[in-house]
Amino acid sequence: PAAAAPRPHGIDARRYMGAMAKTGISASAMGVASAKVAAPFGVAFARGVLCNWLVCMAVWMATSQKELVSKAAAVLFPISGFVAMGLEHSVANMFFLPFGMFQGAEISVGKAITANLIPVTLGNLVGGAVFVALAYHSAYGN
Repeated sequence: PAAAAPRPHGIDARRYMGAMAKTGISASAMGVASAKVAAPFGVAFARGVLCNWLVCMAVWMATSQKELVSKAAAVLFPISGFVAMGLEHSVANMFFLPFGMFQGAEISVGKAITANLIPVTLGNLVGGAVFVALAYHSAYGN
């Protein structure tokens, strides 16, 4: 790779942030971030659809409950499910991708946006708007 342009006062923000965020999981963070941008568009889109379907169902179920414990239980299982299945949520990826980059993953901001955030966000929109909102609107009306 080409040498990076010198930073003002010799500070490389990426290396500084990476050093500040050392948690002992650098290799895992870099692996997760690299895997997220390596998925084909269709796979990232499908993972986004399934993920936001679960997230929106968690919110929908939580709003139907009165007690705090019931709300927490309604959210716990769908959210745990999307994490365990390795599905993609654009907001979660807005943490995972930069964190992996700060730890040293060779991912550019442009690659993170085009290879992951765009297809995942589109999938999240379809999952929430079509499979939850439109489905409930069709079933129950206004």
